[in-house]
Amino acid sequence: MATRAVAYLVVAVLGGACASGSRELHGAALGPATEAGQAAALCEKGDWAGCNDLGTIYGAGEGVPKDEARAVALFEKACEAGNADGCANLGTMFSDGRGVSEDEARAVVLYQRACDAGNANGCANLGTMVADGKGVTRDDALAERLYRKACDGDDADGCYELGQLFLDGRGVPQNSALAEALFQKACARDSSAGCNSLGVMYSQGQGVPVDAARARLLFEQACNADDTEGCFNLGLLYEKGLGVPKDAARAAGFFRKACAGGDAEGCQQSKTGPR
Repeated sequence: MATRAVAYLVVAVLGGACASGSRELHGAALGPATEAGQAAALCEKGDWAGCNDLGTIYGAGEGVPKDEARAVALFEKACEAGNADGCANLGTMFSDGRGVSEDEARAVVLYQRACDAGNANGCANLGTMVADGKGVTRDDALAERLYRKACDGDDADGCYELGQLFLDGRGVPQNSALAEALFQKACARDSSAGCNSLGVMYSQGQGVPVDAARARLLFEQACNADDTEGCFNLGLLYEKGLGVPKDAARAAGFFRKACAGGDAEGCQQSKTGPR
């Protein structure tokens, strides 16, 4: 689920659209090729966390040539041995069609397996599949329970998604105060989407007092983490002079950064300029 302040923040209508997107793989800190060697040695010794970490490294191509097919094989090896992280990551590969043909139904099974084993990210990803009706019948109430379980396990994505449900009143009573708290928790755990959504709330006064200065800080935090919506919204603040001095040049820079990250509205704003 993604939150976007449509058009200009001063007149925008907040919209929430369920979208799985490309999920992050979870494992070792990505870095130099020596980490791949260390993870490979562990995997060869039957350390299944090492196999998952090696899959994460190859899936991201950090320090080694990117090889998603090899990542799939490593995640499968870890998962079959009972490693919950491996199951969650394998689910992501099937969900996104990375290194393997897309198979949403299998992704659901793998996320469920990971979630049942206590993997909070698996619960969050399963919640998104359920909320979107991908590979399984859509069920907002079940999605809420899965996101809550993930958030209780300190998964930032789970907290963000749960907050979005409460903001939209989807499958739960609408509750802006709870949404704010959940976005804050997600943002504190490095969820750029959580920071951006919290910024939208403060920029528009959605259940909270309007605070453009705080919105700016939140959009900056999101944009610094390469969140395209955060960059786009930050550009809107500078374009309109909300909480910051009006600065068309800085606004254009943030729109360009959003565009470079694939944000269509950022690209459009870069072409048209202030209106």
